[in-house]
Amino acid sequence: MRITKLANGNLELQATEIEQDWIKGLRKSARQLNGYAQEAAFIAQHLRPCYEQTSPASVGALTSAPLITDGIDVWGFMDYQVTDFLGMLEAGHSVIFVKG
Repeated sequence: MRITKLANGNLELQATEIEQDWIKGLRKSARQLNGYAQEAAFIAQHLRPCYEQTSPASVGALTSAPLITDGIDVWGFMDYQVTDFLGMLEAGHSVIFVKG
């Protein structure tokens, strides 16, 4: 996983081909899992130990966006209502997690 911290503090994520295949396999084998569970599995597998998923309630956020933290800062995928970040990564696109 290529993770770039942008000048504005946001994080840009870009999956390698191996990770794109992993996402494709996750989505095929875990169809019974909802999107949140698939996102959690991806974050646990590919963003740890630097970042981990956190709940909106734990940071006082009023959102349903996927949130990640490094223990100090929090970032969210704020396009969650119209875009599937796993689908974007699987297709080879980058995604932006906005610093909160």
